[in-house]
Amino acid sequence: MKKRKQEKRKIFPKDPKIARQEIITDQSDPRMIKFRKERGEFEPGYTQGKTVKLQITEYEAGPDEFQVKENIGFVDGGPSLWDIPFLRDMTEKAILKVNEEYERKRWARELHIDFRQYKRSDRKNVLGLWKICKLTHPWETPQKDIDQRIKTSPDLFLVCLNDNNIIATVMGRCDENRGWIEYLAVHPSFRRKKIGRQLIKIIEDRLLKKGCDEIDLLLQQDNQEATNFLQMVGYRIINMTYMGKRLQNGF
Repeated sequence: MKKRKQEKRKIFPKDPKIARQEIITDQSDPRMIKFRKERGEFEPGYTQGKTVKLQITEYEAGPDEFQVKENIGFVDGGPSLWDIPFLRDMTEKAILKVNEEYERKRWARELHIDFRQYKRSDRKNVLGLWKICKLTHPWETPQKDIDQRIKTSPDLFLVCLNDNNIIATVMGRCDENRGWIEYLAVHPSFRRKKIGRQLIKIIEDRLLKKGCDEIDLLLQQDNQEATNFLQMVGYRIINMTYMGKRLQNGF
């Protein structure tokens, strides 16, 4: 049996972003010398022209077709995704998702941060962060919320670390087709670095996969900073009256 010819890897998108451009005019630069040799300038009889300018362009690495196929459940060796009309929309979405994940990883490396699922050993540090961010009150029991989440949906409780220190958290909850975002906290020293935006995006994707077609959250009415941030990432204020009654220790 003949060995199947290996499929040529295709890079997406077709027009990748330019990462760096450099114009070289120094004729003694090794890259310039190599370029001039390729043009034959050092060969006898070559007519010298104007001073050579060499433009070097580096592109950001995009996902290859194998990554995109894997994202939408295709195996290697099939036809090109661009050759199947009804898959083009799915392909575009898969490319966007792969690119977003690539950008997120690059951004995280630059800030020396990492995202991962909550571990039981994180409890003390998480509670300390929530206290710093004023997310909890003396009459509340966030420990119970933690226990409930790691029991029912541990994948919906994420932490963000910088040098192994927890600097941000987010907790998700799914009630049938409605999702909730809770305990979104970013340490004051790490705000305005897009960490909260990335946490929300990750938890939104996970809630969507669980069947949630709407996501809500609650916050204090006087928390204008949080309100402004959430509006920037697409959330809107829904005017309604939220009422509650505490059955232990009163308000």
